[in-house]
Amino acid sequence: MRSQINRFRKADQTAKEAAKLKGPVARVMTISYQPKLQGNMVLEGPLIEDRSVYDDLNHILTFNPDGNLAHELLYGSPGEWTEKTYEADNRVLDIREFSAGKLVKTNTHTYNANGKLIRYRSVLADGTPQLEATYQYNKKGQRVKHDHENYQHPEFSKTTVYTYDDEGRGLGNESRLKLTGALDMRCTKTYDEKGRLKETITENPSSTSDVLNHRDVFFYNEYDDQVGVDKYDLKGNLIKSLRYGDHYQYDAQGKRIPQVHEEENRYTFQDKEDEHGNWTWRLVLEADEPRLVMVRQIQYEGEAKQEWVHPLQEAKEQPEVEEHRRVNHKDRQPMSDEDVRFVYSQPGLTPDQFPLIRYYTASFKYPPSLTTFSGNIEAGAILRYCMEHFGARKVFQYRTSSYGYRQNVRYALEFGTYPGYLLYANHISQLDADSFIVPDKVSIYHDELLEIGSFQFLCPPDNSELKNGYFEEMVENMMIDLTVKKRPDKPKISLIEVHNGNFALVERAVHDNFTIRNLDVNYGQGFEQFHNDLMRRFNSSKKGLVLFHGVPGTGKTYYIRHLLRQMAVARKSVIYMPPNMVDHLTDPTFMTFLTNSVQHLSQEGNFCVLLIEDAEPLLAKRQEGVRIQGVTNLLNMTDGLLNDMLNLQIICTFNVDLRKLDSALLRPGRLLARKEFKPLSVLDANLLAQRLGINKHFTKPASLGQIYAMMHDQNTLVHDVDPNKDTSSPIDDLI
Repeated sequence: MRSQINRFRKADQTAKEAAKLKGPVARVMTISYQPKLQGNMVLEGPLIEDRSVYDDLNHILTFNPDGNLAHELLYGSPGEWTEKTYEADNRVLDIREFSAGKLVKTNTHTYNANGKLIRYRSVLADGTPQLEATYQYNKKGQRVKHDHENYQHPEFSKTTVYTYDDEGRGLGNESRLKLTGALDMRCTKTYDEKGRLKETITENPSSTSDVLNHRDVFFYNEYDDQVGVDKYDLKGNLIKSLRYGDHYQYDAQGKRIPQVHEEENRYTFQDKEDEHGNWTWRLVLEADEPRLVMVRQIQYEGEAKQEWVHPLQEAKEQPEVEEHRRVNHKDRQPMSDEDVRFVYSQPGLTPDQFPLIRYYTASFKYPPSLTTFSGNIEAGAILRYCMEHFGARKVFQYRTSSYGYRQNVRYALEFGTYPGYLLYANHISQLDADSFIVPDKVSIYHDELLEIGSFQFLCPPDNSELKNGYFEEMVENMMIDLTVKKRPDKPKISLIEVHNGNFALVERAVHDNFTIRNLDVNYGQGFEQFHNDLMRRFNSSKKGLVLFHGVPGTGKTYYIRHLLRQMAVARKSVIYMPPNMVDHLTDPTFMTFLTNSVQHLSQEGNFCVLLIEDAEPLLAKRQEGVRIQGVTNLLNMTDGLLNDMLNLQIICTFNVDLRKLDSALLRPGRLLARKEFKPLSVLDANLLAQRLGINKHFTKPASLGQIYAMMHDQNTLVHDVDPNKDTSSPIDDLI
């Protein structure tokens, strides 16, 4: 077990500050209970037997005069606790683990003058050594050698050596077994010209699994944050391509905005406080529902030391039949030999199946109530959570094994603390984690694979004394918390094409990884707000015309790619008309096709957006008083009777001067938005260049295309090229 105080303590905080304790606190004892409702009051119910890794709901803490931990007792199940002693600066010296009220083993830590761990030793209660590790460091304080001695299994003892370059970056490590000198594991790292990790190669000769033998190539965004990795086997075959970081957000200075997790605002508290302002009784609520009652005793400096004994320090007497962890209760009797024969004589039963209903009725002597849970529930996370938090025990497990990798297929859990309940996981299959949105609570194992299964939750009937509504609610919440959401399919747009002389809409997937991280940096201050306002208008309006214009290279198409993805994700039906199709807007056959296509999409509940790129021929002024037919059709589609039937929004891009457009297009009631794309100012151009890693200084305004061309030029492989020779690009005039 690990204390939350040290987990969340910041570098400049004391342990007391991290625990939000006020005044001269010397010691604290916390006891946590399940809530018990009595009328309108919430009282302490049964003790919570905390088996989690982090949530130290039951503990006794002792602080030194500096406010850091001196001694810590963390309690799990009755008679099971961990005792820790600390140095003055919050470093752990000794860890003693107890089970059934008796010492099991002691772990000691030794540090050098710089506070680095140089020795770790684990010894059983009878003095038998288990493990010992020693560490060596270089002058920079970096670990260079790790000797690991496994006294129980000497064949696993090994020595690991770490190497670094002149700048202190880790180049990798190599582990060799002590008995044979054979290579156990090797990891090598390489970096790019910016010092970012470029590639890692991991080799494990004792295994053929790609989990332990692979090459990873990393990708970064314009802010140098890692956003992807391609995984290869050691033969060069691509195993998996992962992309992440879509949710990253940045401020105007390019600094990443910390993500706020939902869990941070998940709980609320009702407290009773002492005269120092420290709570001594706390009700923890989730969505206004009681989840936990915590009682705290506090001893302040100068007060007489109290002899505290935590209720969980006393071990429960072990039941007579240990392998089943029987709970003595009148609703449940030990399973007889006849019961066992009944359970396992189920017709057609095979070793990979579990006689669920027969086992339950034989164990508890009554038929169960049943709740089923389905969806994308991570079965591995459920198994770990139940064993850590609810004291669950596996009564059945079927799994397969291949090349040392195990996969759960089905399992059944029994709860010693909550008798009368049985959880059965079935139809467990492996799915790629990259296809799901995985919450922080779900830890992914086995090379980015999830174990998705369905569950049957067998409960006592309503008239049973074993009925525990609080536990059933906790299980239901667990199922919700450990469910992963399917990532939406890649957004698509419809491209107008000609097939065998006929017009057709062909769906094309939008580049799912394309997004502009900071619109203000790429297009100047205020563009982010323009984009957000434009998206709101798109989402709230059913018609209107949007005009994007500007000289070539100013980023119209670049922004259109970003906008298309945003609209497609928002479930807008986007129809893209490429430049070579613009002239067809004067063709009655094409107008009939377009009208029918948009009507069909509208009848399905979709709002349509028509994107016309390079629409200069379509938007020109009328000549000699006669309006071009394409303009007439466009006007009808944006603000005429035709639009009343189509519910269509239109985006047009063009490069000509605005004065050359038909003035009817600019009427306020018709025009939804207009944006002129211009070269970036000197200040904005240099800011973008700096973000892109371009080592040049602009002295004149520059277009987006010119700046990005410089970045691509830096990555171009050249040979025998005169660097002073002029090219077709005007960039040299800008720097």
